[in-house]
Amino acid sequence: MRKPSAQDLAAAFPTKALREGAAGKATIKCNVTVEGFLERCAVLFESPADFGFGAAALQLSPQFRMSPKIRGGKPVPGGDVTIPINWEAPTARGPEATFGSRRLMVDPPWVRAPSLEQVRAAWPAAAKDTASGQAALRCGLNPGGALKDCEVISEIPSGKGFGRAAKSLASAFQIYVRPEDAKAVRNLNIDVPFRFRDPATPDTRQLAHPRWTTTLTAEGMSAIYPAAAVKAGVFSGLGVVDCAVDAGGRLVDCSARREEPAKLDFGAAALQAAKVMAMNPWTKEGDTVEGLRIVLPIRFTWQEAAAEASAPSPPAKP
Repeated sequence: MRKPSAQDLAAAFPTKALREGAAGKATIKCNVTVEGFLERCAVLFESPADFGFGAAALQLSPQFRMSPKIRGGKPVPGGDVTIPINWEAPTARGPEATFGSRRLMVDPPWVRAPSLEQVRAAWPAAAKDTASGQAALRCGLNPGGALKDCEVISEIPSGKGFGRAAKSLASAFQIYVRPEDAKAVRNLNIDVPFRFRDPATPDTRQLAHPRWTTTLTAEGMSAIYPAAAVKAGVFSGLGVVDCAVDAGGRLVDCSARREEPAKLDFGAAALQAAKVMAMNPWTKEGDTVEGLRIVLPIRFTWQEAAAEASAPSPPAKP
């Protein structure tokens, strides 16, 4: 129903291949949702290897819209598609003449993204007879990491207001920009995908392959490793927690589901770890993670050296 344009392919051209003037190709395999969106994409093939064409193909996956699988006259989830993507080499005129001087960023680590309430409120009135919609924006960045100069680059179905709905949410996004990178972001474009679903219908979203932006360090794991386990001579264990995700990608409303070995406080340690962890609040498919739940297994290993490194040094003797 929609595929990336030549301009989209050019904007995602891998930097290494652009620098060396190399052509390339990649094949990805994705699952098609009931709305025709692609999810759970994986690289099946890329050539030449290690030039980034596989990653570039994954970046382009939100730009596709497929006809979903039909069973009994109704769309159903679960269909798989295999998509080959080919890039031609830069012309003799030079990379910038072929691809332009602006590079494309997809799926950045957002520090701020629209909430579920904001996305639902943006549902366009003209789409009252439509179950779902898709849009994508191409935006610039200001030095503070906020989006600017956004343009609608795709909208399915057209004429239903999904492009305008996406633009109304642009001010809710922000990425982290280091002070030393403030000038460099002026040469970046960001593609932001959106999936819209009729807010009057049940929420069927599922959390697949979260992109973690904050995880537990080895020192942090040692700090919360259960004392009862150390005392018992157990130096590895598992804690499983069930958590909701908030608009910022943080884990909230967590409960311990399971621990191995039992009765050594690995469940409690996993709850402590969950307080630290956070995921990208906006997925590369175009969804907020707010309101979703995740069952998260956390494997603990006692790092005595790390624990000693994180402990304060004893005072020097005179």
